[in-house]
Amino acid sequence: MTTQTREYFAPGSVDDALRVLSERPHAHLLAGGTDLLNDLRHGLIEPGDVVDLAGVAELGGLDEAPDGVRIGATVTMRELLAAPLGDRLRALREAADLLGGRQIQAAATVGGNLCQGSPAAEVATALLAHGALVDVAGPRGRRTMPVAELFAGPRRTTLAPEEILVAIRVGVADAGWSSAYRRIDLRRSVDIAIVSASAALDIDAGVVRSARVAVGAARPVPFLVPEAAAALEGVAVGDEAALAAATGRAAEAARSASSPITDVRAGAEYRRAMVGVVVERAVRAAVEEGR
Repeated sequence: MTTQTREYFAPGSVDDALRVLSERPHAHLLAGGTDLLNDLRHGLIEPGDVVDLAGVAELGGLDEAPDGVRIGATVTMRELLAAPLGDRLRALREAADLLGGRQIQAAATVGGNLCQGSPAAEVATALLAHGALVDVAGPRGRRTMPVAELFAGPRRTTLAPEEILVAIRVGVADAGWSSAYRRIDLRRSVDIAIVSASAALDIDAGVVRSARVAVGAARPVPFLVPEAAAALEGVAVGDEAALAAATGRAAEAARSASSPITDVRAGAEYRRAMVGVVVERAVRAAVEEGR
């Protein structure tokens, strides 16, 4: 049996990175390193070969085009927050602003946060609410899928070992929806969410025409709640009684769709109750943005 030595690779292109992964499919991908180094330190993964993606230009950059916004997988939270997006993608930017302190935000990447596969990943619910797509490259070519199809379970994604997340894309119409991200945590910037939620609303002439509501840390994967979205659609945001009733129905739908766990940070029943709270807060904040 041949034992491969641990090596460091610094590819200059996506194709170069894929060639390395075809030979060493179990190599660790290094983007910002905030999760990789923490996992190594705590023994959650075994040391191995490292493929540093910092030199792959195609994985970087945040670009606006007539058809929407493209966010490279290695764009950092700080770069995302500094981008001149105006009121667009507010939920995503609010989520990025709560991911760690400034030092972590300067290193942590959007793609890395997604590919960690955490049910509580900060940007996951926001991108679900924004209707995002992800571009993936692998030995069989490239493919695009809804971000919801990326998640497979705690610390797992649907990416094959030799595949790379290249970019995240949000359509021009979806990027302009009013949106908000809210979470409950123990200590801001140094803890992950106990539960989180994002809401995105297409408000036209004072009426919610379409909606998306996503919840994190309340199932094995971040998830959309179509029933919560349906509860909000058709509501006049200027009718406080109707809005309150619709928001309450959305919160209840999200609670019913949740199956949280008990861990060191919170109990399952507390989490389930708080799902309704963060959904109501996210919806209310999105409505205020849209007024």
